[in-house]
Amino acid sequence: IQNHLGGNFLGEKAYSFIMGESTLWPVTIDDEVFLHKLRTGEIRLHSEDVIKATLEINQKKDPTNKILASYAIKKVSEYSRFEKPKQLGFKDQENNEF
Repeated sequence: IQNHLGGNFLGEKAYSFIMGESTLWPVTIDDEVFLHKLRTGEIRLHSEDVIKATLEINQKKDPTNKILASYAIKKVSEYSRFEKPKQLGFKDQENNEF
């Protein structure tokens, strides 16, 4: 699952994520270890973060036969935090020749 879009940062409500070209919503997080890190602020999700996780997909039909989907992250196996690129200034560059 890539690129967290938004959601309740206490981990108690649904989140939204992008997987490929698809937006997944609602997504709950059932991984208690990952939830604890969210609740304590050890992890703060950003829109460019990447999560490798076991994802459960549930589908059901409403009374009008429309298919409704919900998603649950069961276990986060890898979390890659977005690192903002550092812009180097002239003092940071070696052998700066023009």
